[in-house]
Amino acid sequence: METSSTNGVHVNGAWSQIEASPPHLTYLLLSTFLISYALFTSFIRNRLHLSEPPIALAFGILLGPRVFSILTPNTCGLDGCLDPNLGPGGWGWGDGTIQEITRVIVGIQVFAVGVELPKRYASRHWRSILMLLGPVMTIGWLVCAGFVALLFGTDLPTSLVIAACLTPTDPVLAASILSNSQFSNRVPPRIKHMLSAESGCNDGISFPFLYIGLFILTQENDASAFKSWFLITILWQCVFGTILGLVIGTTFNRLLRFSDKKGYIDDAGFTVFYLLLAVLSVGVGSTLGADDFLVSFGAGYGFARDGWFSEKTKEARLPKILDLLFNSAMFVYLGTIIPWYDFVPQNITISITPIRLIGFLVLVLLFRRIPAVLLTWRWIPDIHTWHEAFFCGHFGPMGLGGLFLAIEARAVLENGTAIPDAHPPHYGYPYTAREKAVMMVWPIVCFTVMGSTIVHGLSVLVISIASHFSRSQERRAGLLAAEDDPLGGMNHEPQSEESEESESETENQLFLLNGPNPNMAFRQTDVELGDTIILFAGPSLKAIEFDGYRLDAHSPYWHRHLRTSAMPSFEQRRFPEFDEVAMTLFAKWISGETLHGPNELHSGSHYVTLYILACRFECESLQNRVMDLTRDFYRDKNLSASPHRLEYIYRNVPSSDAMRRFLVATAAYRLLVEKSGEHNNTGQVAASVASSSAAIEATVDRDPFLADDLQRALVHLSREGLPDPRRGLHCT
Repeated sequence: METSSTNGVHVNGAWSQIEASPPHLTYLLLSTFLISYALFTSFIRNRLHLSEPPIALAFGILLGPRVFSILTPNTCGLDGCLDPNLGPGGWGWGDGTIQEITRVIVGIQVFAVGVELPKRYASRHWRSILMLLGPVMTIGWLVCAGFVALLFGTDLPTSLVIAACLTPTDPVLAASILSNSQFSNRVPPRIKHMLSAESGCNDGISFPFLYIGLFILTQENDASAFKSWFLITILWQCVFGTILGLVIGTTFNRLLRFSDKKGYIDDAGFTVFYLLLAVLSVGVGSTLGADDFLVSFGAGYGFARDGWFSEKTKEARLPKILDLLFNSAMFVYLGTIIPWYDFVPQNITISITPIRLIGFLVLVLLFRRIPAVLLTWRWIPDIHTWHEAFFCGHFGPMGLGGLFLAIEARAVLENGTAIPDAHPPHYGYPYTAREKAVMMVWPIVCFTVMGSTIVHGLSVLVISIASHFSRSQERRAGLLAAEDDPLGGMNHEPQSEESEESESETENQLFLLNGPNPNMAFRQTDVELGDTIILFAGPSLKAIEFDGYRLDAHSPYWHRHLRTSAMPSFEQRRFPEFDEVAMTLFAKWISGETLHGPNELHSGSHYVTLYILACRFECESLQNRVMDLTRDFYRDKNLSASPHRLEYIYRNVPSSDAMRRFLVATAAYRLLVEKSGEHNNTGQVAASVASSSAAIEATVDRDPFLADDLQRALVHLSREGLPDPRRGLHCT
């Protein structure tokens, strides 16, 4: 029977319509993976504590040339296969494809970091970011360079180039680990914001580190190398790129505001503007030869610096969709292009062996950032304890930015431009230092990025399990690693410098503030009020986010505390007695959402707790709203207050309170109806919740105030002819 061939895939003639070409298989397999992951996203992130990069990387490795050899995009070039053992069948994609894919994805991600930072973040936290981008980054670069020279026998410029590729932290991996998961809620937001801001900046800041070695390798003398480095890399790529990004972001912020004010743009255009501006920033930066990533980060920060865009799109899901689609696809692609054949000694890379690569990975993970952060954390304002310093030192993953820098380095070394050859040329012996650098940079960086993706991707799981078993049996969650309380050893409460030493080890703080409110004047040493305030409620101290400005405006209680120079004490901020559902309802009301009231008995208890919260925080309008909803609920369900509910409300609200009077009136009404036997056909006393008079009397005996109020309600209802208090204000 006849057979036909389609791109090297032979099929039976009867089924010639099947075109299993590499792109078609990619659409099928990649979408299958993403759908499978999406179906279990919450379970994978919050129960297995895994992020998508290591899973996507493993999937790509399985599909790649070393396992099933289904997807081999970068295996063979125009001059034949790089690995002769694999044979034909590659797609022919080269270094240029890797460069552009990583350029766009990292550019979009650093733009997203700039957009998602709290408003005016840089003006308030520049000291922390400067320390991470200066001393910490420089120390890590030099440490990596030393390990490269020690293990692989490279000269100094080559080791500096390879180390520069591994210096930046990756925004893609950082975002996947520290956002959109249960674990991220256990980390103080100031730490998450700081790590995000660092990852957004340092992919671009790595260019000066990279080009020091590149100019030494490519320029004739040191003076020429320094001149090119300062004029091109520092002034044009970095300084001009940052300014250009800020101008782009600010300009388009004004344009979008104008269009929105005039009604020229709809919701869909508003949301997609985010992606379009990110790609525009990458395009402008790459076209002008500026630092793409600093242009993108500057544009994102300038675009959202005033907080207007973030507020307008806070319900949009586009950033999360882009994260899932682009980032997962990129790590699948990375898994298919890992140069396994370069991890063993070759003629020009004889010093590269699996053992040395593994040893290098371990040394880099242990000593690249952790010692530097531990040495300098006391000069980093956003790091309050050494536990936080260790955490920040560890969570510096190496990822797609390193791959981009590696290809950039190969391009400059190959042909003196930023556009790489499809594949490195074949060099003959004897090899120059420049030729050795071309062949060594990619396998070392690629192996390290692969290892970092796996290690940092699994770190959340390891930390969660360790946190679980470090507790006593009574304090462990019912499921393994299911704890959701703040991580120990971290300061979850920003505080003044005077109190930092005494309170740095305090755990489970109940109040967390992010960033300053520019409209409120605090002393420099005072805690700052920010856009987001997080209270912790319930026995597990679950974090509930609030809009800080609205909380200040609608709650006199918080207005007093937030406007003073000293924050309330730890005990004053403890709310374990309020269940997290009631606190969530309070947050919704603060944000302006409409409360619709309880629809079942269990929800009724939450609304009673919400009423107590409203009393505590002096929100009179919320008290009135909950009072109306509770009366409607009791009327519609024919309910009356149980002894437990009476005892609870009397313990937690002041005397002469409307809710107390209403609930005790319903109890008095029930007692009178039960005593007289007047159960009419309308079912005014609900049998499902009726309690005996003996149970109420036992509760009354424990509370003299309840006894007095109940007696007055009984007299009042008897005198008025037994009116139903659920249908009016007769209890008053």
